[in-house]
Amino acid sequence: MLIVKSKNLVELGELENAYKISYEKHLNELWSASFSLPIDDEKKYLCEAFNVIDIVDDTTNEFIGTFRIIPESTSLQNNEIKYQLEHVLATLLDDVLFRYHQRSNFTTTQNIQYILDQQTVSNWTLGTVAFTRYFHYKFENENGLLAPLLSMPKPFDEAYEWTYDTSVYPWVLSLVVPSDSVVGELRWGKNMGSFDEVIDPTKIINRIYPLGAGEGVNQLGIESINGGVAYIEDTESIAKYGIKKRVFVDRRFEDAQQLKDNAQALLNEWKTPKVSVEAQGSDLSILEGYEFEKHRLGNLIRVIVPDREDEIVRIVSESKNDLTGKPGDITFELNNKTDDIATTQTDIKRKIQVMKLIVWARLTL
Repeated sequence: MLIVKSKNLVELGELENAYKISYEKHLNELWSASFSLPIDDEKKYLCEAFNVIDIVDDTTNEFIGTFRIIPESTSLQNNEIKYQLEHVLATLLDDVLFRYHQRSNFTTTQNIQYILDQQTVSNWTLGTVAFTRYFHYKFENENGLLAPLLSMPKPFDEAYEWTYDTSVYPWVLSLVVPSDSVVGELRWGKNMGSFDEVIDPTKIINRIYPLGAGEGVNQLGIESINGGVAYIEDTESIAKYGIKKRVFVDRRFEDAQQLKDNAQALLNEWKTPKVSVEAQGSDLSILEGYEFEKHRLGNLIRVIVPDREDEIVRIVSESKNDLTGKPGDITFELNNKTDDIATTQTDIKRKIQVMKLIVWARLTL
């Protein structure tokens, strides 16, 4: 079921003829969705850009989330209009942080609230914040509040999860500790129809040289609080995989202890191979008597396949391609790590280095 609302959240009606309703949820990222209408549907005029859509799974009466309409595309040969949606968290892209903003010696709650206070329209209010950290933040001429907001917990040395409650208004944003309880299983032959696993050792790093604010000999390191040693390492990982070093620079850090804590969080993530799983299966929770088999974004689950050791991994992506036609089909992405901006930056730098080598090689041929 799709309920369409105006930009001011006035309910306009239900889109009874919507089909190909899909959604994708990603842990700690912006969610997306889509649906189609017949070209001649009389309610297509309700679907203006940035109008809001509440998606409810009719099969389970599960509230999926609140999204806003972005592009639409019309196909005459298919007699349909397809609407792309983004989660209303994207309303935080509508504002800016103009000029220079520095936040020092404030709690995580105070820092998040500072960002939310910059909204022109207070669509989002702050709910639970399960962390108290005194990190320093600097922002300058940011187009959008979303990136600064999502960057707040990046330096944490423990797992975190952003949650969104859009069943009320103003919508409620929370930052919580994800549960470490295994809530269920994906088992081959039961609720798993496909299984693809990648074990990637190329991203193993077991010695990190962290650097913070400054330049040259004046650049912040960790020697002053690390017994004069400029790096941290994991000896077990080094013994098993050999030494894999990396210099990691993040000039946001002006405090040596915070710099070291961030490096330790990265080391904990990078010291072992990344295990990524994509599994397609059946959402048994839509069947009577199997409601307990509901597995959703952020859950820890056990993956059981023949001739392999069981893996305990977290659902980092959850999607359904057709809520009306195939409500039981569900796809999960799972892994033993949570990629953050630091991981992304490192991957980008590696790709740039590889591309430079390729270009150099071509020039020398």
